[in-house]
Amino acid sequence: MKDPFDAAEYYDCCDSEEYVHKTPGKALTEFFGPWSGPGEDMKKIIRKCCPIEVKAHKRRTVDDGWIVGVAHGLAESFAEKWNDEDGYGDPYDDDIPNEDLGQLACAITPVVKSFIAARLEVWACEQVAVRSYTADEALEMMREENPHWFGARREP
Repeated sequence: MKDPFDAAEYYDCCDSEEYVHKTPGKALTEFFGPWSGPGEDMKKIIRKCCPIEVKAHKRRTVDDGWIVGVAHGLAESFAEKWNDEDGYGDPYDDDIPNEDLGQLACAITPVVKSFIAARLEVWACEQVAVRSYTADEALEMMREENPHWFGARREP
């Protein structure tokens, strides 16, 4: 089984509201980046900040129970609209039995599930692991990600 940290989709060490970093190195770059100005000793800064934790995140899986709840809400909304003054049912009588609403919700559930799978992208993430990096590990990653921080020239 693959390590949850390595299998994650996003990485963060700044408690960001949006997860955009696809590698731990990119997350560390965001953290150390503000100190990377001209003349800064990045080696010293990184050593001072480490060890540092990087959190790994993956997109949440849409829970089947949540989908069933949405389907029941849609069925109830249908019943309210049906019995509205502008609807087609009797506005003075709830003429759709609960059992029928339950069957409607069961019929709607696979439609909602397939709609989510085909048309929507889950945005919400959950933390799945944390990895701590020593100063030497972070320095190695930052030298690879940002060699210009350590005096190397940027490639055009």
